[in-house]
Amino acid sequence: MPPTPCTLKLTPMLREMIKHYETISNKKYNSDYTSKFIDVMLHELANIQRESFSLPISENPKIRLLADYIMTNPTNRLTIELWAKNMAMSKRTFERFILKETGISFGRWRQKLQLLIAIRLLNSGVTVQNVAYELGYDSVTSFIIMFKKNIGKTPGHYINDKLDHVNT
Repeated sequence: MPPTPCTLKLTPMLREMIKHYETISNKKYNSDYTSKFIDVMLHELANIQRESFSLPISENPKIRLLADYIMTNPTNRLTIELWAKNMAMSKRTFERFILKETGISFGRWRQKLQLLIAIRLLNSGVTVQNVAYELGYDSVTSFIIMFKKNIGKTPGHYINDKLDHVNT
């Protein structure tokens, strides 16, 4: 397994295996079957391609709370001042706190988290327009520009490349 946390490009087969594992883990299956199934999943995970994208996260409960809130409310566009106030910090203290815990600025960190949300939505079949809406972008173009700047390709090309990879 990778030595550091990272984002993996799940293959359709591995995605289905994980779904299947959820069903067998709650039932009394033969332990030999379950053990072999897990071995195959781990073998696939060990050989899977990593995304060139990651989100720095810390064990700090405030960072976890922040990430959980943004994940469940991706359209929320609170300003850094309001986030600082909600965390009972001054803006400057909040900026230093985020930088210390994640290694990047709050704006960059939030954008990376939104990219993870966007990738998850795109991979589940949500249209580019709906992803832009789900993330609170005023225009689809703004979302596409941000996505391309960070991922290196437009959301449409990202999905097409994934489909091409699956079909080969």
